[in-house]
Amino acid sequence: MQVFSFEELVIWQEARTIVNKVFLLLKDNRDYDFKSQINRAAISYE
Repeated sequence: MQVFSFEELVIWQEARTIVNKVFLLLKDNRDYDFKSQINRAAISYE
């Protein structure tokens, strides 16, 4: 399997899905420090 860009990697696509789910789960959370920390962690996973 030849990959031309990182967006074609299945693991990268799955990471994007996880990040989107985290953002959706926390969108109404009012604990902004917690929300910010979890969002930053999710993005760094990507």
